[in-house]
Amino acid sequence: MKSGTVLPSEVLLVPVMCFLEAEGPHSETVLFHISNHPGGFEPVPLMMSAQGHRPRLQFQNLNFIFQEANIICRTFDSLDENDLDFDTAYTVFATADKILQFANSPIAEASTMDINLYNPSVVPAEVLVYSSQRPTDSELVPSPGSIAVKNNAKSSGRRKDKTGTTGEMTSPQQTKGDEIFDVEAKNFTILPHCSTKLKIIFKPVAIEDYKGMVTVILPANPHGENLTFTVLGQVTVPQIAILEPALNDDNKLVVSMNPTLMSKRSLKQLRFQNICKVVAHVFVMTTRST
Repeated sequence: MKSGTVLPSEVLLVPVMCFLEAEGPHSETVLFHISNHPGGFEPVPLMMSAQGHRPRLQFQNLNFIFQEANIICRTFDSLDENDLDFDTAYTVFATADKILQFANSPIAEASTMDINLYNPSVVPAEVLVYSSQRPTDSELVPSPGSIAVKNNAKSSGRRKDKTGTTGEMTSPQQTKGDEIFDVEAKNFTILPHCSTKLKIIFKPVAIEDYKGMVTVILPANPHGENLTFTVLGQVTVPQIAILEPALNDDNKLVVSMNPTLMSKRSLKQLRFQNICKVVAHVFVMTTRST
């Protein structure tokens, strides 16, 4: 029960607070009574009504949520080479079993994709996102690449049997405990009738296949629908081919410059070709010998 005193010509403001614990329509009646009025004054009734809403997100429309991936309306196991034939890094989402795959991802670099979340309700939706992944097996995991040497010299009796050589480069190493699958934001709010993008991040630390889970829930609607999908990660190792110079008779790479006049410059080209589906960062260093 609330009471107060109103002076002559004064306006009294009475705050009304609504707290609903259940979904659906609710109503209450408030009676206004003047305590110092002579007998016979009837209280004035005021009806108050409210509608309880739970937050929800549009989880059914997978084509909208995963619109930035290559959507396949089948199970992941049924995908063939035609479904996965891309020249660069890509993401595929199989709607039948809710599997998102990162493929042709470079090692120790982040591959990302945005999913779209829409709030169709009339109340703000607080969102929590959980991600998990399979841990790596070792404390330090090397990330090698390879260099192939293509012998493109004119064929001869001695050279036609040479198939090239393979070397290894070591990329920066990462320690166990880094997040393989992660999300850019784990707790955020989506306003009514608005959408937001949630960035899924895949950053592999070893040459292996990864598997994880991402779950999107609404804490204010714990018994409502949520979104859970599997994330797969496939790593592609950078590879380059040396087209020039070709292997010489001693199976070595030698750049033989033309006779050069002192104080003048001569020029020859080194030709490298990226033969994989990820970016290859190449460093060329020179050392002087006599």
